Amino acid sequence: MPKKADIILIAALALLAVFALLFPLLNTASGSDAVILVKNEELYRLPLEKDTKIDLGTNIVKIENGEVSVESATCPDKVCVHHSPIKNRGESIICVPNGVVVEVE
Repeated sequence: MPKKADIILIAALALLAVFALLFPLLNTASGSDAVILVKNEELYRLPLEKDTKIDLGTNIVKIENGEVSVESATCPDKVCVHHSPIKNRGESIICVPNGVVVEVE
């Protein structure tokens, strides 16, 4: 027969599992903006709902289907270009050599 502590532990783990499954749904970017900063200065704040392409000279940032990505960059390593598109609040793509930060707020 399960003890009271076992039942509490099982219930807590079940609640944790439910929260883990629901968290991505709560963190979606509906109504969110893509914020583009260059050298710590905010240049653009764009809604994710509208497909847009911004040419920064060093990087081209693309918003498409509610996701933000860096389409091209002049930096040598192109880590920002190979980064997966972002769509959730708090996610970011950073191009260190060019000083470009793209984040979802």
